[in-house]
Amino acid sequence: MIMTDELFIKEIEDYFFEGEPMGEYSMGRIRGWLKKYRDAIDVPDPVILHKEKVVYVEKIVEVDNGVWTEQKPLATPNEIEREGRNICDAYGVDYKIFVKAKYGKSTCAITEVRKKFVRHLMENYAVERIRLQEYFGVDHTTISYYINGKPYKRKNNGTTKALS
Repeated sequence: MIMTDELFIKEIEDYFFEGEPMGEYSMGRIRGWLKKYRDAIDVPDPVILHKEKVVYVEKIVEVDNGVWTEQKPLATPNEIEREGRNICDAYGVDYKIFVKAKYGKSTCAITEVRKKFVRHLMENYAVERIRLQEYFGVDHTTISYYINGKPYKRKNNGTTKALS
């Protein structure tokens, strides 16, 4: 904690003079010493390489044994994009196709990757659905489908097989 000059002088008064006020001459000398001391300190200007504010959102969850809280970092647009690129790399999907707004029906593979992506974000970040709508260029019902929808099952010769 950095003290102001007056607080520092008061501490010196209390210590050396047992609460008796110092004369103006002594106070002037101490102020001069403080100025010389501050001028002699070589403090470089801070260099900020990267600054990012991380906001955590607290969610209160009620369970049978009581109430507990859960904190998740708030998903920024940069984090959403980074996570989207990561999942595209993991599933071998072109990022431009992944984020392209749907016109008509999109392929089942893209839809499944989007579902996994949205569910991953919902589990690990505090993300607003409006941010996901803006990211994909879709309406709220599509985002709800990505969150709550069942996995697509493709028919193979009369049998069904889940995509994984």
